[in-house]
Amino acid sequence: QFRILEEPSPDENAITVDIDRAPDAIVDELVRQGETALREGDYFRAERRFEQAQSLAADNPLTEAGTAHAQLGAGLYLSASLTLRNLFIAFPELIDAKYDRALLPAADRLEKAVSIMRERATRGDDAPSYGVLMAYIGHQTGDRKLVEDGLAFVKGSEKLDESRKLLEGVWLGGGK
Repeated sequence: QFRILEEPSPDENAITVDIDRAPDAIVDELVRQGETALREGDYFRAERRFEQAQSLAADNPLTEAGTAHAQLGAGLYLSASLTLRNLFIAFPELIDAKYDRALLPAADRLEKAVSIMRERATRGDDAPSYGVLMAYIGHQTGDRKLVEDGLAFVKGSEKLDESRKLLEGVWLGGGK
């Protein structure tokens, strides 16, 4: 929610908006704020900023990618996987995109996330969703083995098999 503020507010949920600025400038500012929050490890604030930006510019894929990275950092793994799936459906050309490492959670947080997702996927809990997110992390960090391990969980239906083959082709250079 936007509020016009005359002085900076201690309320971290409020943002300062200059009503004379163009909507694109507001979106750019929200994305910058989201990126700053990601770098600072404030994942819920980052998610809010990217979602606010997305509400103004649904056609901006950076808002969706930022939201996914924020959700990943916040431990919202299934939400992050769904956000990525929506991003890849709307902007398939971004499947192979790699983002600045500073816009991903810290390495120790990613390791913990992968460990949790691997355990859950092995139990069968939403295995394809966790698998896609694991593979995405592997793609972003250059860990081919993690891409392979994650995509191994993406199975169980014709649609999942097609998705896995597409991601293998892009992230592994032709599949297995």
